[in-house]
Amino acid sequence: MSKRRKGRSFLSLVGLIIMFIPLCFVGICKTIVIGAGRFLSQTLMSIEPALWRLCFGRRRRGSRFEDYSERHTLANKSVLLPKDELGLAGERLVFERVRRFPNCEVLACNVENYFCEIDLIYLDQSKREIVFVEVKTRRRENLAHPTLEAVDAKRRKKIALAAREFVRQRGYIDYRRRYDVAVVIWPSDELPEVSFYENAFKEVDAIREYKDSDYGKNRTPREENL
Repeated sequence: MSKRRKGRSFLSLVGLIIMFIPLCFVGICKTIVIGAGRFLSQTLMSIEPALWRLCFGRRRRGSRFEDYSERHTLANKSVLLPKDELGLAGERLVFERVRRFPNCEVLACNVENYFCEIDLIYLDQSKREIVFVEVKTRRRENLAHPTLEAVDAKRRKKIALAAREFVRQRGYIDYRRRYDVAVVIWPSDELPEVSFYENAFKEVDAIREYKDSDYGKNRTPREENL
C-alpha cells in the first residue's frame, strides 16, 4: 500500500508540474508583452509626443468647468461654505476668461493627483507653453498681506511637482512649463477684478526654495526622487 501511495503522490506531483509549466510560460509572455508595450510607449512619447497623445492620451475635459469640491458636495448632499463658494466663483470666472484667450486651449480644471490640486491648465500655442494657473479669490485686497503672497513656498512646491506628474502622464513633454497666478478681487456689491501674473514663479526655484527653507523635514521619499 505504501508503494502505491508513493506512486500516486509522485504522479500527482508530476501532474502539478506539467500544469504549472504552461502557467509560467503565460506569465513570462505577459511580462514581456507589458514591458515591450511600456518601452514602445515611452519611446514614442520621447520621439513624437503629439502622436503619443493622439494614440494614448486621455480624453480632454477642457470644454466645461470641472470642480472636484462641487461634485463632492453634490454627491454627499452637503452645502458649500461661503468661502468655498467664493473660490469656486473665482475659478469659474478665470476659466471663462482663459477660454477667450487667442491661441489658447484649456486642457483641464481642478486636476488632483498625489501632490495637490491644480486649478486650471491650458496650452498657449503661440508661445508653445503649457500653463498651470493657481487662482486666488478674495473679497478685498489686503495691502499688508497681498493675495499673491498667499501662494507660499509650500504651495509653489506642490504645484510644481503636480505639474511634472501631469506632464508625464499626459505626454506634454514637448511644451515648456509655465506657472501663472490669477488673483480675483470680488467685493460683495461690485464687479470682480481679475489680474493675471505670468511666470509668477519658476519650477526649479519653487522646489529649491522649499527645500532650503524646510531642510527636508516634510519631504517624502517619492518627492526626493523628483
